[in-house]
Amino acid sequence: MSKRFVCLLSLLAASSLLPVGQLDADQHNRRVDSAVMERPELQQLDTAARTAVVAQPGLSVETRPEFESVREVMREMVRRTGDRESLAMDALEALDTPVFTISPDRTQVSEVLDLDQGLAPGSLILSTVREDAEVSALPAPLISESQPGQTYALSWELITPGGTFKAWGRDSTGLSFDGASGGYVGSFDVALTYVPELSNPPQLDPPISVSIAAPNAERISPAPLKIGSVNQWHSVDIAVRTLPEERYSVSISANPADDGDRIDMPVSRPRINLSANPAGPIDGWGIGRTSIVVQAHDIRNPAGYEVALTSTAGILNPARVVLDAQGRGETFLRSSRANSADISVQSAGNFAADGVSVQFAHPWLFLGLAVVGGLLGAILTQKGRQHWLKGLTIGAVTGVVMALLYSVGVNWLGQVFPSADLAVGGEALVVVLGAVGAIVGVRFAVPDTAGDSG
Repeated sequence: MSKRFVCLLSLLAASSLLPVGQLDADQHNRRVDSAVMERPELQQLDTAARTAVVAQPGLSVETRPEFESVREVMREMVRRTGDRESLAMDALEALDTPVFTISPDRTQVSEVLDLDQGLAPGSLILSTVREDAEVSALPAPLISESQPGQTYALSWELITPGGTFKAWGRDSTGLSFDGASGGYVGSFDVALTYVPELSNPPQLDPPISVSIAAPNAERISPAPLKIGSVNQWHSVDIAVRTLPEERYSVSISANPADDGDRIDMPVSRPRINLSANPAGPIDGWGIGRTSIVVQAHDIRNPAGYEVALTSTAGILNPARVVLDAQGRGETFLRSSRANSADISVQSAGNFAADGVSVQFAHPWLFLGLAVVGGLLGAILTQKGRQHWLKGLTIGAVTGVVMALLYSVGVNWLGQVFPSADLAVGGEALVVVLGAVGAIVGVRFAVPDTAGDSG
């Protein structure tokens, strides 16, 4: 099916109009004249059309029960507007451009093979006015609803004997990642405007159905889009799981069998930055530990979203980081015997992610300080001084062991000396850990001698 389609719309009323003969002639003429003064759009209609509108209040100015074929509607439009070129009458009459009719209940679309074929009251007629959707300035009736986004004049219009319903599309938000759904979400808008501009333009009743095509979309809402009112945007929300391209396109069509007009939606991919605190180097051999901070940018509803991390060395705990409402999360990396570790976002297909590297250093300083602390602790005890060789040996060993236990997460020092201001790192702490450990170790490991008081 050709992509070229436009609607030459004819809102043809059912023949249930009030007979003019029921009105007094003078009263009727006064009503018609008064209506024309109040509604300038009636001036473009002939006497019969004015009578039809006035005789049945609320009847659209497009209601023309005498138009019984596609050709008649087209010729009436040309006669009233003189816009022969925009209608491409010659091409349409030769059926070089596909023409379609939409049934009065808007459920069926049929190709027109003969312009003289009959029309059911309330039918719509489709054909094209341009090859594809074109980037356009915002039309005057929609300026009051102006919002960010690229505006497109769609390739189809809805044309009646008295005016034209022009179709517009707009990318209103683009697509951005949504942490709550784990996919990309966004919206675009579709609108109809009426030409000539009227203070009370006619509406479409029943409304037309606009088909939406969105590749790999998990959700399109509403689908199809129903448009009955003019001069206002009608929003469509979409959700897409994965986006391989930098831009995403949706297609809009008033003919379900047609490919439709393409609207490009820019894609805003979230970025995740990783940082280490401290940045390193940290003690290796499993002694050192550093915080890995995850910060997500350009993500909707980040709270609760999980980011999976991977590391080339060491141990991440936890490996899946849950973000808060500010897009921030934290995990911890324990060192290993390797020289360094590279931490990155696992399966970052939806993200632009920056990794971080952490260097591991040999923990000679840590072990040396723990030994020094152990020796000092042993000397501080009476047993250590009386049995200095055994005391110093046990003090050094227990000092290192207790310092290692603390470094891997056994907070025994906090149990012995409960304090909110207790240091959690640094060279002085290692010495203190060794000393306290040695005091405990010597006390229990060195045997008592006569006269020992401990």
